[in-house]
Amino acid sequence: MTGAAGPTEGASRSGTHGDGGDVRGGLPSSFLSALRGPAVRRLLALRQEQKLTTRPVQLMAQSLEVTERTV
Repeated sequence: MTGAAGPTEGASRSGTHGDGGDVRGGLPSSFLSALRGPAVRRLLALRQEQKLTTRPVQLMAQSLEVTERTV
């Protein structure tokens, strides 16, 4: 297949990105932790504006690799 990397092509085989943290879904856990604060602030802003729907919650949960209920 042209233009597409196979399961191991182009991927880190060591499972780390140089920071020594766990890797889940391609991002080290330290990166996911750093994204959590801004994600929660955005959801709170949407809620305050009464524009919060399930879709942003689902996207945040998927991005942060947690359940919707956790978000």
